Amino acid sequence: MSKKIKTVIIFLITSLSLVYTLSNPIQTAYHAKKAVEMCISSLVPSLFIFMVLSRMLSHLCSSCLSDMKFIRGLSQILNLPPTLIPMCITGLFCGAPSGAFGISRIYGEGSCSKDEAERACILANNCSAAFILSFISSVLGSRTAGLYILISNILATVFVYMIFFGKGKHKYTVQYTKSKEEDFGNMVTESISSSITATVTMCGFVIFFYTLSSILCDNISGIIGKESLSFFNAVISSLLEISTGILHIGNLDGTGSVVTAASAVAFMGISMLLQTGEIMRKHKISTGNFYISKILCAIVSPIIAVIIMLLSPEGIHVSAMTKKVPTVSVKDISYLLFASAITLIGACLLTHLDKKHKK
Repeated sequence: MSKKIKTVIIFLITSLSLVYTLSNPIQTAYHAKKAVEMCISSLVPSLFIFMVLSRMLSHLCSSCLSDMKFIRGLSQILNLPPTLIPMCITGLFCGAPSGAFGISRIYGEGSCSKDEAERACILANNCSAAFILSFISSVLGSRTAGLYILISNILATVFVYMIFFGKGKHKYTVQYTKSKEEDFGNMVTESISSSITATVTMCGFVIFFYTLSSILCDNISGIIGKESLSFFNAVISSLLEISTGILHIGNLDGTGSVVTAASAVAFMGISMLLQTGEIMRKHKISTGNFYISKILCAIVSPIIAVIIMLLSPEGIHVSAMTKKVPTVSVKDISYLLFASAITLIGACLLTHLDKKHKK
């Protein structure tokens, strides 16, 4: 398909979407309002302070911890320079796009190579622990379920990196100088200002993709059977925007909500991937392997979550019904397989977007 034809198709889709919003202003405004309320009441309060502190921590870690023996040991295992290891560790918990921001800053200082920054972004960009343990746990009605999802997300990220990206011809051999010590006042100011920008950007993406996914769900409700509608809405919403998807996942019964949430959290949604990818591209860091890693994590993470639940001695309370389910059912496995199929569709979209930014 030629570039001209693709441009025409995108133009037609955008034009039709614009006509739809003009023809259905009440529906569009309603969903946009719900998205704004969610940002104000849930996302910003739970993530902003965490985002500021995580960025401060990334400054401190990169300038103070790279000489530790433990850090240098991990650098050999992960094939990454010591200057990147603290950011990778904090990024596993602090989330995207903070991880991409911190690694891009280190790369800009010349403390790592472009290839090392690209691979470090695979380790340092997940859904934040604050988002999982607060927002997701409250939606599912279970802190234990949130903890399982967090553990499966971290293990999946490390597993995918070590198996597919951490070994081979890429070896850490060059001796880099550690980042210089920063002024505390400048560090605090930069962390707050960059977090404000990131928060506003995040809210903009959430509002757009929340509205888009909600309109799609409204229009398919008459096509999909009632029994499958909740799950289909959850998968489609998670594919586009993670917080919207989690709200729909909260309507699922049983441990299927945990399995689906584990996949959605690992993938992060196209909205978050675009935000992270944009930060990487601004610093000329390739996004291809990062996108591929998130697709693989979306398949591996729910498998790990199922294993954790099978090994758990007791059932957990899950979903809005807080129904106690002691085992993983066949239905939960079908959720996992279907979510994987939808994730592969998202892979095609991300691959197409990434090609446009390659040199």
